[in-house]
Amino acid sequence: MGNIRDRNTFAERLWDWEFLNDALPGKIRPMDIDGIIERNGYFLILEGKPLNATIKTGQRITLKQLAKRERFSVLILYGEPGEPQKMKLLDYHGNAIECDKEDVKELVKKWVNRVN
Repeated sequence: MGNIRDRNTFAERLWDWEFLNDALPGKIRPMDIDGIIERNGYFLILEGKPLNATIKTGQRITLKQLAKRERFSVLILYGEPGEPQKMKLLDYHGNAIECDKEDVKELVKKWVNRVN
């Protein structure tokens, strides 16, 4: 069984933040984060995208700003859900490291070891 027990129920419970549109200037809109792990006050943010997707400007800026913080790392996975084919790890220095599918578990293990 996956971590999402019922995809339909999950989708039905997603919030639509449209009611905030009038409170936000310009084209600013809330973004989602696909996953986040906290360990000892450190955070690993997980973001999944289709293989050839381009991250929208606002989300790119947000993820890069988070990755610059010492206690935040951002891992972007590209591919089909659950089947990453390309990965980028944005560490707290903002560096992008290209990875293949075989490296993702090792990257997460290294992150856990670093923050333990």
